[in-house]
Amino acid sequence: MALEGYGSGFWGSSFWGTGKSPGVAGPPEIVPISPQDGEVGVSQGQSIVFRLGDNTGVALETLMVTVAGVAWVIGGVALPGITLNSVVNDANGYDVELLSETPHETGVRRDVYISVRDLEDNEGTFLYTFFVGVGTRLLNIRNPLDGMLDVLFNKALTQNATLFSVGNWKIQPVSEGAKQLTVTEVIASPAYPSVVRLRHTGGGSTYSLTALGILGADGLALEKDWDRAEFDIVFDEEEAPKVRLFNSVFGPLGVSQRARTRRTMDEFVANRSIALALDEQFRLRFQQLDNTVGRDGRPGKLRTA
Repeated sequence: MALEGYGSGFWGSSFWGTGKSPGVAGPPEIVPISPQDGEVGVSQGQSIVFRLGDNTGVALETLMVTVAGVAWVIGGVALPGITLNSVVNDANGYDVELLSETPHETGVRRDVYISVRDLEDNEGTFLYTFFVGVGTRLLNIRNPLDGMLDVLFNKALTQNATLFSVGNWKIQPVSEGAKQLTVTEVIASPAYPSVVRLRHTGGGSTYSLTALGILGADGLALEKDWDRAEFDIVFDEEEAPKVRLFNSVFGPLGVSQRARTRRTMDEFVANRSIALALDEQFRLRFQQLDNTVGRDGRPGKLRTA
């Protein structure tokens, strides 16, 4: 008999299945449903749902559950403050839900230990973990200096051999024509446990970085979909913006500039100066049209006080 079926109860209905069958004379099989083993970002009010299956049948009165070392169920009876709901499933066992009146503490690791016996007194045990709240995330990547990347995380990391291996920082080009970029060194310091500095060669355009196998200080993997980010590096030989100036009655000052992924401070100052020049020339042109200023910039006939 495959360990699968359709269950319904206090928490709703769902179809589940593992494709596995309990052993002929083995202990009960315990499978976490929600949260799953290793899951991160679990809400504080999340109930704990798991299923029990066995060849001969499960003795629910033998169920024992502890969460973070605190007993929730002893001998099949929930302790005060804990709600226990169970429904018979198609695997000669039960789908069980446990809900605490007290929300889980955010930002902590929760170890769940389950023990139960079947009708032949064979004991099955299972230990799994989930993480409440936000897990470790890769937030941003900066390029403070040529040949250097700063990778920023929201929490401290485990500084082990995996972290310092250049092969675990996978960089792929995103934009067309991106130059080759190779990580040559990984630098991390206990003084800044949430920052990793990568030295690299080459580069120029938009890239995607994925952190492979990196662990938070809690020993858990990075939160799902938060192990990668995109970043930009300006081409080393990128030419300066093209600027053309022309005097015309209808076109005071024209600027054409190709798209850039990032501007240097010098370019920012230059662009700001051009913007001020445009503003001043438009102001003079409009004042010439209504005679509030002469063509030489001095006050005109209709100047205001």
